[in-house]
Amino acid sequence: MPTVTVDRELFLRSVPGIDSDEDVESICYEFGLEVDEVCYETWTFGSRARSGIEVTLPNEDGKEEQHQVFKIEVPANRTDLLSADGIIKALRVFRGIDKPLEFSSSLSSSPIRLIIKPAVQKVRQYMLSAVIRGVVLNRLRYQSIIDFQEKLHQNICRQRSLVSIGLHDLDKVEPPFVYDALRPTEITFVPLGLDKEFRADQLFEYYDRDPQLRKYTSLIRQFDRFPVVLDAKNRILSLPPVINGDLSKVTLSTRNIFVDCTGTDWTKTQMVIRTIVAIISQYCEEPFVEPVIIETMSVDQSSQEMISPNMELHSFKLELERAKRMLGVDLLPDKAVELLNRMQLFATIEEDSRNSLHVQVPIHRDDILHTCDIIEDLAVAYGYDNLPERFPCTVTQGRLLGINMFSDLVRREGLAQQGFTEVLTWVTVSQAENFDMMQRPDDGNTAVRIANPKTLEFQSCRFSLLPGILKTLRENRMVKLPIRLFELSDTVHIQRDHEVGAVNRRSLCAVYCSSTAGFELIHGLLEHIMKVVSLPNKATSKGSKYFWLDDKNCEDNAYFPGRRALIMFGEREIGVLGWIHPQVLQNFGLNNPCSALELDIDLLFSLSNYFLKS
Repeated sequence: MPTVTVDRELFLRSVPGIDSDEDVESICYEFGLEVDEVCYETWTFGSRARSGIEVTLPNEDGKEEQHQVFKIEVPANRTDLLSADGIIKALRVFRGIDKPLEFSSSLSSSPIRLIIKPAVQKVRQYMLSAVIRGVVLNRLRYQSIIDFQEKLHQNICRQRSLVSIGLHDLDKVEPPFVYDALRPTEITFVPLGLDKEFRADQLFEYYDRDPQLRKYTSLIRQFDRFPVVLDAKNRILSLPPVINGDLSKVTLSTRNIFVDCTGTDWTKTQMVIRTIVAIISQYCEEPFVEPVIIETMSVDQSSQEMISPNMELHSFKLELERAKRMLGVDLLPDKAVELLNRMQLFATIEEDSRNSLHVQVPIHRDDILHTCDIIEDLAVAYGYDNLPERFPCTVTQGRLLGINMFSDLVRREGLAQQGFTEVLTWVTVSQAENFDMMQRPDDGNTAVRIANPKTLEFQSCRFSLLPGILKTLRENRMVKLPIRLFELSDTVHIQRDHEVGAVNRRSLCAVYCSSTAGFELIHGLLEHIMKVVSLPNKATSKGSKYFWLDDKNCEDNAYFPGRRALIMFGEREIGVLGWIHPQVLQNFGLNNPCSALELDIDLLFSLSNYFLKS
C-alpha cells in the first residue's frame, strides 16, 4: 500500500484531542489506516525540481530542515488520502471537527478555453484542465502538493503512463491554451529546473543521464511528434508527461493555479483531475474550482466542447435494512446519516421512506463504486470493534487440496527419500532457454511470452522445469558428484480456449548428474515413483492399464536419440525420460553427462485417483 509522510507537529496541531503518538495510531486504526513508523526525515526544499517535479521553491533551493514525521499506510484506492492534508482533513471530519468538503464551481464571465488539436490524438489523446484561484501557500502546503503529485504519479497514474499532472502559475501565462503535437525540432523551451533553452530531441539526450526522468521520455520517444501545452503567445508551458517549462513554475507567491492532466486513459484522467483540484482548492479561503471550456478539434475541422472538470456528485440510494443485515446492528436513520457525514459522504433521509438514505459522493471519493462501499464506510464510522460477533451461517472444514497432498507424497516418498534435493527456480526464463538451448522448436503455441520484459531472464514463462534445473547445475559445478536434483512446481502452457488463454500445470523434473550418468538410475527412480502412487507396470498390473516406455515415438531433441523414451500410461503420454543431449549440456555450460525425468503431475494425479477408485 502507498505510504504518506505527515509532519508530526502539523498532525498534532491540526487534529484537536490528539496529543501523543499512541493517540495518532489509535485514530488511524479506527479510520482504517496504519502508522508504519515514526521517524526523522531531512527535507530539502526545492531540490525535487531537479528530478522533474513540476514546482520549485524560490530562493530556498538546497535548504535542509529536520522533521519528525509519521509514515502512514493508506489503501491504494483512496487517492484522496495520498497527501498529508488529505489525511488530516479526513480525520478532522471523522472526529466531527469539520464538515465534509463541499466545492463550489461556476464558469466565469470570460471562461478560460483549451483547444485540443487533432495531431495529439495519436500520441497522448486526453487532456482535462481546471483553474484554482486565491490559493495561499506556505512551505508545508507546498511540500504536501509535491508529495501528493508524486504519489498520484506512482500509483493511479502508473508512473505517468496513464496520466501526468502539471501545475502552472496562471498569472505568468496567457490563455487560451492549446494542446498540440509538434516535431521535436519545433519544440524549444527552458525546462523546469534548468537555466537554458533545449530543443526536445536535445533535452531527451540530456535526460538520458537522469535516472528519474529517462523513464518518462520513453513514454513518447517512439512518436515522430511530442505533445506540448502552449499559451496564446505560443510559449511552451509543458512537455507532458516529461517536464514542465520554467516559464510557468509555481512558487510560494503563486495565487492562481492552472492545472492540466494529460493521459492515455480517459477514466483515470477524470479521476486524477477531480482529486488534485479537490486537495489544492482547500488552500483557498473557500474551496472553489473554476472550470475550463475544452474544445476538441477533429481532422475534418469539426469540434466538440465540454466543461472540465466534471464536478457533478454521484448519488446512491441506500436501503437501511440491507446495511443492518450486513453489519448486524440496528441503525436509526439519523445515526446512519451522522456516521456517513463523518466519512465525508453527504447523506439525507429519503422523503418518501425513512428506511432509505440518499447518499451523494464528493468528487474526490472515486473509491465509492457501489452501495456496498457506502456500507463499508458505515462500518468504519461505527467502529469495527463495536460490531457484534456472530457465528457464520455455514460450517466448513478446511483441508489441503488433493493435488497438493499428492505432490507432497511424490516429493517426500518418491524423491527426497531417494537422495534427491529439491530446488526452486524462476517461473520465467529467456526465450533461448525455453527453446534454442533445449533444441526444442518454437511453434508459437507452446510458451506464454511476457510483453515488454525488463531483462532477458524474463522473456517467457517456462513450459518445462528442465531449463531451470540445468541452470542450477551450472551454478553449482563445484559441488562434488553425483548431484541429484528435482523440482515439483507449476509450468505454464498456452491454451487458446481458456478464459485467460493459458493454464498452469503441476510438473515434476528430476536430474541425475555424474561422470557415469546412465539411463538405469533415472529409470529406477521412475519405477519407484510409480510404486509410491500405486500405478503398476506391466509385470504387476492385473488389468490392461499400466505404465510403459515408448522408445520409438519420442522426438524430444532435448534428449539423446536412442536413449530417450516417452512415459505412457495406457495410451496416454504422461512424461519423458532419457539422457540429456550433449549439445544441450554444452549450451548450459555443463561438462558432465546427465539423465533426466519429466512427469505431468496433474495427469498423474488424475490417473492415480482413477486407478485407485476403479
